[in-house]
Amino acid sequence: MLFSELNAAGIDCRRVNKVREGRPHIVDMIKNDEIDLIVNSTEGKQATLESISIRREAVHRRVTYYTTLAAALATCEALDHLDEVAGPARALLPVSGPPRRTALRLMALATGAADKGVLQIYETAFRPEEKRHAPWVERCRLQMHSALAVLDAQAGNRDWLQGQRMTQADVTAACVFTFLSEAVSMDATRYPALGRITARCEALPAFARVKAGWFAPTGT
Repeated sequence: MLFSELNAAGIDCRRVNKVREGRPHIVDMIKNDEIDLIVNSTEGKQATLESISIRREAVHRRVTYYTTLAAALATCEALDHLDEVAGPARALLPVSGPPRRTALRLMALATGAADKGVLQIYETAFRPEEKRHAPWVERCRLQMHSALAVLDAQAGNRDWLQGQRMTQADVTAACVFTFLSEAVSMDATRYPALGRITARCEALPAFARVKAGWFAPTGT
């Protein structure tokens, strides 16, 4: 679908430079954490060559990457199918509208915080001490805490992030909260509302059956 057709359909979008068109281009945006998902279909030798740098940076930044529209569509259909099988009473994601978009936004915040935690771990576990860049690590920590602060504010005095019912946003946030508390020595008391929801999740039998303890990776 063309750029103009997307805008005409009510989808807010903007053009992004290809690598050969000059900076700032798509790889720069991936490096700056401005991209959350990539669908990059290629046609021709030049596009294929450029896709190498896009794929490399996407893997490094842990950005979900699809090489065909068919694969991206299949993923969307699979997720919708799981919701349909579960039924609206059991589905963890709201079916449509603002509640669904809110859940997806909260999940993105949680996984974004987790990604920033992973980058901190990689820096200490796999990079020699003399090559570590403290300002970059601190930036990752700041971004991690910024996302957690938004989630904690959303939790407020609610039973769950979106009200009276647990959604996938609660599951994702709880997993991330525990991971960061254990893996990067995050002070969990900074986010009491989020900690309360995490405790509620982890008290459920389904959580207890699958929860695994944290172990630090090594550079070997």
